[in-house]
Amino acid sequence: MYTNEKTVGMKKKNQGLKQKILFTTLTVLALMAAIVIGLAYKTITDSMHEQTRDYMEKQCKLFLSILDNHYPGEYGIGQDTSGAYFLVKGEEVISDEYDNLDRICKVLDVELSVFGRDMRLMTTICDENGERVIGTIASPVVIRDVLDGATPTFYTDAEISGIERFVYYEPIFTQNGEVIGMIGVSRPTESVREDVNKALMPIAFMFVIAITFIGIIVVAYAERTIKKIQMIERFMDKVASGNFGDDLQGEVIRQNDELGQLARNSVSMQKSLRTLVEQDALTGLNNRRYANNRLQQVYNRLQEKGVGYSICLCDIDFFKKVNDTYGHDNGDEVLKAVAKVLKKNMLGNGFAARWGGEEFLLVFEGKTLSASLGVLENALHDIRELEIPAKEHIIKVTMTFGIVEATEQDDIDQILMRADEKLYYGKASGRNQIVW
Repeated sequence: MYTNEKTVGMKKKNQGLKQKILFTTLTVLALMAAIVIGLAYKTITDSMHEQTRDYMEKQCKLFLSILDNHYPGEYGIGQDTSGAYFLVKGEEVISDEYDNLDRICKVLDVELSVFGRDMRLMTTICDENGERVIGTIASPVVIRDVLDGATPTFYTDAEISGIERFVYYEPIFTQNGEVIGMIGVSRPTESVREDVNKALMPIAFMFVIAITFIGIIVVAYAERTIKKIQMIERFMDKVASGNFGDDLQGEVIRQNDELGQLARNSVSMQKSLRTLVEQDALTGLNNRRYANNRLQQVYNRLQEKGVGYSICLCDIDFFKKVNDTYGHDNGDEVLKAVAKVLKKNMLGNGFAARWGGEEFLLVFEGKTLSASLGVLENALHDIRELEIPAKEHIIKVTMTFGIVEATEQDDIDQILMRADEKLYYGKASGRNQIVW
């Protein structure tokens, strides 16, 4: 139950990390998209406004040039018998020449109005009923800027006949420099916005594709990073539970970044803990805790796969006398020397562990009794040849070995008991021998 709850907790924590990374990534990308598209919209809008102004200015000048070519003479304002005003140029009344005006505006795709002073005398702009909005007065702002100020002016928020428009006004001058009226070229704001949107759409589309592509890459990288974090977390969880046998995958170890450093530190910590927990500090052999865990694995292989093994318990003969005669420091040197011999002989045959005091456990994995005896004979010979210096003395020791071959009927305690009986018999019958 503890493991299940811990696993669920790990999953929730990792999901939370994943959600935070994804949320942060998507938020940053969304903000980036909004900022870039907003800047692009403003840039395109400003550019489109400038182009619209330039275009309208040219249309105004073109229309004035057409009037000059067709109607020689000076501009003037007249009034008929009904009191209505009209615009003249030279000898001609031009404020009722709609055929030419409509034709020109259709070609140029603009709306055009001709003012006599501040009154709209001629226009292509119609109201909702289709009537031309002639006779209307220009706004006070336009009168101030264009008529009184005698300055061409561009507006992006003018309202004519209830519709917001872009308008460019050009003053009409007489020969003596008097402002007698003005020409207004306009376009509905909505049509300009449509042009802006048309220009923006490809940019926005490409940027959305780029952001989406970047998002996919970032999300995929985040997924990989989270998986590696989970891998390190599972590894550390096993280490915390006392399982030091697993390795961390090389891909994480080889990363040259903070995550890779964390993985390498985790492996280094595993090795340090393993040494502290599973190794005997004096002899460098495996300790009893490790031996018990490893014995269980060896036992399981016999039960599940029929892979046999042999077990030997051995200890140094008359070790108490060594300590009493030469001191405990020299006794420790004897233990280290004997452990080195055992470790060397067990290499490739199984493992050796310090079982307690001067007693050692040898486990021959996959070895029969007869195959194991050859290894023990070499080990006994090497121990008899040992010479451990102790100041002016040389210490020589012997060992007694008790070895048995495991059967499927033996549990671990039984096989250890049988090996201990062999060792006891060897100690009682002269020591310095192998008993099987």
